[in-house]
Amino acid sequence: MANVEQPVNQLDSTEIEDANKKRKAASVSSVSEADTSVVVGETKQKNSKQRRKKSKINPVKEVKDTSEQSDTEVEDESNWMRKELAEINKKLSNMLTKNDSGLKIMMRELIKEMKDELLKSVMHKIETLEGTIFEKQQVNDKLANDVKRLEEKLNNEKEEKQQLKMEMTKQQLIHDEKLNELEQYSRRNNIRLSGCVDKERETAEESVNIVLKTLNAKMPTIKLVKEDIDIAHRVGKFEQNKHRQIIVKLQSRMKKTQIMREKKNLKGEKLYINEDLTRPNQEVFRSVRLKRKDLIQSTWTNEGSIKYRDYHDHVHTLHFSNFKYWLAIEVHRVV
Repeated sequence: MANVEQPVNQLDSTEIEDANKKRKAASVSSVSEADTSVVVGETKQKNSKQRRKKSKINPVKEVKDTSEQSDTEVEDESNWMRKELAEINKKLSNMLTKNDSGLKIMMRELIKEMKDELLKSVMHKIETLEGTIFEKQQVNDKLANDVKRLEEKLNNEKEEKQQLKMEMTKQQLIHDEKLNELEQYSRRNNIRLSGCVDKERETAEESVNIVLKTLNAKMPTIKLVKEDIDIAHRVGKFEQNKHRQIIVKLQSRMKKTQIMREKKNLKGEKLYINEDLTRPNQEVFRSVRLKRKDLIQSTWTNEGSIKYRDYHDHVHTLHFSNFKYWLAIEVHRVV
């Protein structure tokens, strides 16, 4: 009995170990197809257990049957896996070689889905940009309207300022004209005498005596006396070999008018008598007399007004508004 039991025990342990190794190899090789082999494996294990229960009488035979059954199961599973792998390889080969139309359909669907997703994304971005552009356009329109209103306001203010400036210029012109008229009116009894011998530090009384002596010698009909003269004095700073003008303020305008009428008798003399003009009137009178000799025949003043005669014998009276024109023009030289 000892000799029989020892081989049985050795066979039992060796075959069981080989069976376990084969089961482990079969379970490892069947991992990729676990979904399809789980049911088959469980069914075969149940059958194996039932067979083991029925063969409990002979342990050696049970081990041999179990070992043969395990080899058969492993071989069946290996054959099944090879067939499945071959089928999968075939399908993959067909798909890769474009023999299967499913790949095309799948690619079309995939591309369509990608296009739809991309289109949705692009449309969303376009809608977002359109909303942003619309908002910015509204802001720009508002700014444009604000700028337009500001421009209109600025133009109105500019026009108002221009009108105000013109009005101020006009008022200033009127003011200057009135001031010039008042100043000229205050000189209505004055005359300017040029050409009388001058000396340094000449007194007002000496100036009066020079006027009386000179005018009575040149105009004996006026019969000028000392009582006719309010005051007389030289104008400007004394210079050697030059004779300053003498301003003579007469007591009456009648006497002044008489002297102005008689000055025509001074032709050929180095003695000149003129009305005492304001500075603006003096400058304009000089301009009219010197700048347009091609148009003007003669010039004179009457009670502070400047007059000239052209070569058509027309007499013109200058107004204060024309003064700027005569002061601005260049001297016209007669060729």
